[in-house]
Amino acid sequence: MLDMRGQLPQGPGAYLWRSFSTVKYIVLHHSGVDVDSSARQIALYHIGKYGWPGCGYHVVVRWDGTLEWANDWTTMSYHVARRNHECIGICCPGDYTSQLPRDAQLQAALHLARWLRQEFVPQAQIVGHRDISLPGYETACPGQLLAGSV
Repeated sequence: MLDMRGQLPQGPGAYLWRSFSTVKYIVLHHSGVDVDSSARQIALYHIGKYGWPGCGYHVVVRWDGTLEWANDWTTMSYHVARRNHECIGICCPGDYTSQLPRDAQLQAALHLARWLRQEFVPQAQIVGHRDISLPGYETACPGQLLAGSV
């Protein structure tokens, strides 16, 4: 895992912190764009488009399976509207509504999610973003082909 914390662009303000005891979900996301985006590129997008403090995910899993660690596990970053306090976010860049995720990327993301449960949040469920989105915040993320792999 490449530790990108402290090296990524920062926007205004700062993300809040929470304890592991509040985490109920490890959430898989896709970027919705068929590009192998880096944590740096995603951070720049989240800052520029939404004015967020930085990358909204905890880890970005590149197409080759490389893990880019963007935020501490206890950071309450923005990736599931109104549920960020109970989620750790893993993003798999790409659009998985019509194509399958890359095998190395999928295996790395699932391995990471299982490791997080084992080491830090045994109470957490591994879910797709759309599985826990609240009314008014519905989404197709992480696409049916990645969600079906969870």
